[in-house]
Amino acid sequence: MSLNNLAAKTKQIIAATPWRALGENICSQNTKTGWSINFNITQTCHPTKMCSEYCYGAMSDRPITWKNSITKYVRNYNLFRKTDPQLITNKIYKEYIARHMTFLRWNGVGDLFPESTDVMNRLVTQHPDAVVWCSTRNVGEVRKCSREATNLYLMFSLDNTLQSRQRKAIMDAIDHPRVYYSFLRTEENDDCMGARIVFNLQQKKDILPFDDERTVCPVDSDRMPVKGACKECRRCFNSTTLEDIKHESQM
Repeated sequence: MSLNNLAAKTKQIIAATPWRALGENICSQNTKTGWSINFNITQTCHPTKMCSEYCYGAMSDRPITWKNSITKYVRNYNLFRKTDPQLITNKIYKEYIARHMTFLRWNGVGDLFPESTDVMNRLVTQHPDAVVWCSTRNVGEVRKCSREATNLYLMFSLDNTLQSRQRKAIMDAIDHPRVYYSFLRTEENDDCMGARIVFNLQQKKDILPFDDERTVCPVDSDRMPVKGACKECRRCFNSTTLEDIKHESQM
């Protein structure tokens, strides 16, 4: 399924989906990442050309694009746009505790938007025991994220759509102490620009190198089983990842 086809499917779902009640569950569960908060791609994402071509959130053979899944993403988006952010924060934290989470993925699919950033900031500042791993491509919203919350890990996603100098300009513009960079590698000679996490394109995982076990995702290279992988690996929400960046900046 292309993003265009997903957009057409989602448009019908948006029209048929009423505003959701706060009482419904906000978090979703996924085999690899565990618990996550997801939002509708077509309402929140501004994909690069590479992201549009390979987006896992648009793969028609996966539960992530089933009607019930997209309906929940749309309902989450509506909920965050129309409900008191403190009530949403309280609800998410209750789910975090009730499900014995040790981390929460923010944007399993979808991206940050103002109301989402507000709730995430409230969660990590009010509840320092709640570890949040957020994936994003939104420069403006990242710059609004808490700079003090040590339980927040902001993974800014890059790929080869932009030239190296353009990616460097983005990295310089963000300048956030809780941000590190991931890179979607589609070719062996891609310049990953020192990304702390490298995701090998799954369609090419047999030919792309597992050249650095500190940075390359072991699941996308078939070095670790998918089930529960992120909870076991924890590289994407580990203080070591940010400490590596600080160390290099001081060299």
